[in-house]
Amino acid sequence: MSVERDLVRKKIKEFKLRIGELEETLEGS
Repeated sequence: MSVERDLVRKKIKEFKLRIGELEETLEGS
């Protein structure tokens, strides 16, 4: 139960979400 690992996982999730949004906007244009 490492706090650092939790933070890294959250950052990776946010990063993937942001990339997904970027791909959607690129496809929509």
